[in-house]
Amino acid sequence: MGLGVQGAVYRLLSTACERARQTSGSHRWWRDLPAAWRGQVVEPIAFRVYREPDLAAERVFGRDEDGQVCFYAHRYLRPLGKPGRAAAQGERVSAWRLIDQRWLIHRVPIYGEELAGRGFYTFSASPPV
Repeated sequence: MGLGVQGAVYRLLSTACERARQTSGSHRWWRDLPAAWRGQVVEPIAFRVYREPDLAAERVFGRDEDGQVCFYAHRYLRPLGKPGRAAAQGERVSAWRLIDQRWLIHRVPIYGEELAGRGFYTFSASPPV
């Protein structure tokens, strides 16, 4: 039995609040980064988190020692259809700047009742900002 949209939004908000507390000293920026790529990314040392609880959304920017963005993440979830129906749409994205200046992007679409899409990786010349 699913939690429905309200339960899913509550879970997303509570984890966003947990992440916000964790970002005061550090952020789990490596969470979706494949281990084989860990040595190829520019590591962030400072983070800025923007949250919008009314929209169940969060955006994170990680910066390197020169103040340049080297990590980016966003997450959002919005209900679809009529109130009370367990349907939602959203996205979870993490991106890392590689030492060769390309970006490795991990995208997880969120559809329907299960709220867990299948993630995939792509490369880009620019961050998904």
